[in-house]
Amino acid sequence: MKPINDINAAPQKLDFNRAQLNFIFNLPYTKYAKAIWGRGTGKSTIIAWLMHLITERMPRACGIIQGATFQQLLTRTLPGTFAALEKLGYQKDIDYFVNKFPPHGLGEFYLPYQCPLTPVNCIFLVNRKTRCSVGFKLFSQDRSSSRGPNTDFCICDESLLLDIDKFITETKPTIRANQKEFKNVPMHLGIFHFSSMPHGESFLFEDNDYYEEDGLRTLDLRDKVVDMQLEFIKASNKQERMELWSEILDIEKDIKFYSKNQNYYSEYNAFDNIKALGLKYIIDQLQKDSELLFCIEILNKRIGKIADAFYANFNPRHHGYKGSYDYSYIDNLDFDLPKIAATNSLQDLDCLSNMPLDIGLDYGTKINWLVVGQFLQTQNQYNVIKSFYVKSPFIIDDVIKEFCTYYQHHKNKTVYFYADAEGNSPRANIKGQTTYNEQVIKLLRDSKWVVINKATNKTNPQHHLKYLLFARIMNPKTENRSKYPVFRINLINCKPLVVSMENTPAVDNNSRIGKDKTGERKLKTNREQAPDGGDALDQVIYGRFSYLINDSTTIVAGLF
Repeated sequence: MKPINDINAAPQKLDFNRAQLNFIFNLPYTKYAKAIWGRGTGKSTIIAWLMHLITERMPRACGIIQGATFQQLLTRTLPGTFAALEKLGYQKDIDYFVNKFPPHGLGEFYLPYQCPLTPVNCIFLVNRKTRCSVGFKLFSQDRSSSRGPNTDFCICDESLLLDIDKFITETKPTIRANQKEFKNVPMHLGIFHFSSMPHGESFLFEDNDYYEEDGLRTLDLRDKVVDMQLEFIKASNKQERMELWSEILDIEKDIKFYSKNQNYYSEYNAFDNIKALGLKYIIDQLQKDSELLFCIEILNKRIGKIADAFYANFNPRHHGYKGSYDYSYIDNLDFDLPKIAATNSLQDLDCLSNMPLDIGLDYGTKINWLVVGQFLQTQNQYNVIKSFYVKSPFIIDDVIKEFCTYYQHHKNKTVYFYADAEGNSPRANIKGQTTYNEQVIKLLRDSKWVVINKATNKTNPQHHLKYLLFARIMNPKTENRSKYPVFRINLINCKPLVVSMENTPAVDNNSRIGKDKTGERKLKTNREQAPDGGDALDQVIYGRFSYLINDSTTIVAGLF
């Protein structure tokens, strides 16, 4: 490894995958990009390459790296981007500078034309040939406003999380600087969105209809390939995989992503980076993730909202919030990205450390879920702040271990324990004949938690009662106007749970609404639409608030 002060350190070889090469090829014709790529496709690398090209082609420019939250930028965007920059030959405090200006003045580097007054939350890249630097301001919608400054471009990461209205009113108007200096640079004043696949409707799906206008079935064929890739992973023998792979390659010949009228829209997934990742990585992700989450996150599959959902009034935009972070704690870590990435409850501003935690559990041989919440009684608001799950061969002990590790710094070591009533039935576990609930309580107490056992029922409540309770709690017409609590969920810390809730269908069972469990029975090894995450949430919410169902005073007349 080259020493940090070796300005002649050679860059490493950087092999671009198909998605990255296509983006680079189309960049000279692109001002507005929407690259929707699955996890592992190489978004951080192409962001680094884009930063490099901007530094080469727009000396003394200054732009924005935008995220929904600042914590997202620190934990998801920057680590991979810095690693890719270093492969390109950029060395920290020599070629790129974080939270400080590069050496400037006589004989050093020229600062950007529209240079920030302070280097705080800025990255500067330098070009030794031109002796110029380029600034990249870190902006987030939860912490720093992008109002005011004149900028030359905007790179957005995980754009599916952005409040697009806020982006249009706050960020977009600032992209107006130096039009004379860079008038011949196509990417100047560009907006480049990088994101994993949104679930449901999204502004990211706009401006992609030019493929259909050109008579191409690009997006339909892409969906077909994604379905076949899932079949490929789950295929039981080599011959079946070879036949599927051959068919996939034939279809991919007709899939073309390109720029038109300065717009570029593309969808790629981990298979497009398989040379770097290896097939084992992709298979391992399926073993770790629920199948539905795997399809969205890794295979980049577009999933529409289901009709007749069990959580009928649930709307993530209304009931969700995009994380809540204690930036005084994060700032004290001084951009130490590995420490920041090692997330725990100390970063969570929505976790009130002096209050007990509620936990709800759902058990299974294939997957075990744990949901964490807190009831803010003075505000009559219930916050779902975290979810965990483990898949076989991991067991309930492992999900309890994850909970205890994440909340090891929580001050009030009291948990209200709500769990599946079937967990009170004796069955064979690893040791002895204890019940699942007894096993969990012991594990928690061994980790110094005080457990208040609320999981004492022998049977679970009927689904139609849970459906009714959630419908009333999540009814936006009665919110803050009845005794039902306001419901809020952390969309970042509970993303798998949100996906589960949005994809849990309701079914009519003898004129009573129930959960459609056919997804569980059909999926033998993986659970594409199994509602287990929601089942764990049900335990807490019903355990806490079931008494309200029979309280006629809780309904505001004419609103429900």
